[in-house]
Amino acid sequence: MNDENISLPIPFFYNMPLKPFRSFDSFTFFNVTECEEWYLFQFNENTTTQEDRDYFGMNEGLPMNKPNSRGMLTGGKNILEMPCQDINRSVPFFKELVKNSQPEDANTLNKHIYKELDSLSQRDFDLSAKVGKIDGLELIPDGMIEIRSSNSRKFDYRLSV
Repeated sequence: MNDENISLPIPFFYNMPLKPFRSFDSFTFFNVTECEEWYLFQFNENTTTQEDRDYFGMNEGLPMNKPNSRGMLTGGKNILEMPCQDINRSVPFFKELVKNSQPEDANTLNKHIYKELDSLSQRDFDLSAKVGKIDGLELIPDGMIEIRSSNSRKFDYRLSV
């Protein structure tokens, strides 16, 4: 194998999607029932500028084929991006947590996920079912990204998965 650099068109900071592997015979040990994959992000209000926001961009996965997107999150360039008919979106997609649009107890990434997990913990679900659906699980992101700086010189972020 050659010592060549392999570059991805965007920073690789999310999970490997397993849904596409279902079609390979050698990966039959995966029982992937859903393809939904999304990430919640928030800009650090003390360190980011509008330039940082524009450079990072947006990609909410809509429409499912060729999503409206821009910046680092521009769709159509990532080999790991795929349409997910389960939710009628392209995945992975990204949602911004805007601090001023949330109640005080959910205005940061950690507070928001705590509130969602606390709500989820109040629900009954059967863990013995091989293929079960947990209502409300779609509200839990696959990861959270706090962006401190995002420009052509520097991408400073904190990732929680």
